[in-house]
Amino acid sequence: MPAFAYQAIDANGLTTKGTLEAVDRLSAASLLQQRGLLPLNIATSSGKGRVWRFDFRNIGGLARNRLICVRTLSFLLSAGVPVDRALAVSAQLTESPLFRQALQEVLRAIKGGKSLSSALESHPKLFPSFYVSMVRAGETSGNLGSTLTQLADYQESINELRSHLISSMIYPALLVVVGGISVLFLMELVVPKFAVVFQQAGAALPLPTQILLLVSEGLNKGWWLWLSVIIAMSFGFERYLATVRGRKRFDYFILGVPKLGAVIERVQVSRFARSLGTLLQGGVPMVRSLEIARQIVSNQKLSHAVDHLLQGVKQGKGLVRPLEETGAFPPLSIQLIGVGEETGHLDATLLQVANVYERETRTAIKNLVAFFEPCLILVMGLVVGAIVISILLAIYSINDIPM
Repeated sequence: MPAFAYQAIDANGLTTKGTLEAVDRLSAASLLQQRGLLPLNIATSSGKGRVWRFDFRNIGGLARNRLICVRTLSFLLSAGVPVDRALAVSAQLTESPLFRQALQEVLRAIKGGKSLSSALESHPKLFPSFYVSMVRAGETSGNLGSTLTQLADYQESINELRSHLISSMIYPALLVVVGGISVLFLMELVVPKFAVVFQQAGAALPLPTQILLLVSEGLNKGWWLWLSVIIAMSFGFERYLATVRGRKRFDYFILGVPKLGAVIERVQVSRFARSLGTLLQGGVPMVRSLEIARQIVSNQKLSHAVDHLLQGVKQGKGLVRPLEETGAFPPLSIQLIGVGEETGHLDATLLQVANVYERETRTAIKNLVAFFEPCLILVMGLVVGAIVISILLAIYSINDIPM
C-alpha cells in the first residue's frame, strides 16, 4: 500500500504530522479520524514526483467555509476541548478572512460571558437562524459536540447537492456561450462581407437573404439599442420578481414547467425535509423547527404550504393532514412522513425523505440535461444552417444572372 504524509489536529487542538499506509486518500482520512485526528492535509508522491493533495483548508465559498468551521468545532468539542480553545483553533485554520474575524469576535463574546448561540446570533450572514437554534438546543441538552456534528453533516449534504447542480449545468452553459459567440461572429463579420458582394452584383436577393442582411445590419448599427433592451428587460424582470405578486406568479409557473419543475420541486422538498429532520434531531421544538425550515424553502408555493402546515401543527392536526390539504408536496413524501409520525421516529424519517429526494434530484437533473443538450445543439444548428442557406441562396441567384 502507498504511504501518505499527513497533517492533522489532535484532541488538544494541536497540529501534528506523520505518515501512514492506506489504500487511498479517503481511506487515510478515515484511519486518521479513527485515531481521533482531524485531517487537514494528506499527500503522496509517485516516482515521477507528482503530488496529490487532500486539503480541507483550501475549500472556498461561504457554505464550504462554514462546513469546515462547524466540522472542526464538532471534532474538537466531542474530543473534550473547551469551547474557547476550539474557537481559537478554528479561527487559525480558516483561510477566509471573513470567517476568521467572525470567529474571533465570537470568541471575545464568549470570554465576556455570552453563550455560543448568542455569540453566533450576532453574525446572521455567516450563521443563520438554523445554526443558532441548533446550537442553542445543543447547549440546553448538553450535547453541543454531537449537535455540531449533525450540523456539519447537514451542511455537507447541502453542499454536495449544490455542487452536483452546478457541475451538471456547466456543459449546457458552455454550449449556449459557444453557440451564441458563433452566431454573433457570423452576423457581425461574415454576413456583412457577403452583403458588399451582393450589393455590387445588383441582383434581386431571395427573401431569406434579405431578412438575414436586415438582421445583420441591425446588429451592427443598432447593437447599443439591443443591449439597452436586454438590460431594461433584465432590470424589469428583477423588479417584477421583487414584488410579492410577481414572485408568487413566477414560482407557481416554474413548478409547472416540464422537467425543470420536477427538479426544483425535489430540491425544495429535500432541503425542507433535511432541515426539519436535523432540527428535530437536535432537540428543537416542532413549531420552532417548522418556522426555521420555512425560511429555507425559497419557492413561494411550497413556502405557503409550509405556512399551512405550521398552522395545522399549532391546531393539533399533526403533519400528514395539513400536508395533504396543501397539495404541494409529492405523495411519496407525505406517506413517508406519515409513517415516521406514527412510529415516533419523525426526525430519522425526514432525513430518509431528504436522501430519497436528493437521489431523485440527481436523476431528474440527469434527465433534464439529457433533454436540454440535444435541444440546444438542434437550435444552434438550425440558426447556423439558416444563415448558411440564406447566403447560398443569394450566391445561386447571382450565378443565374445572364452575362
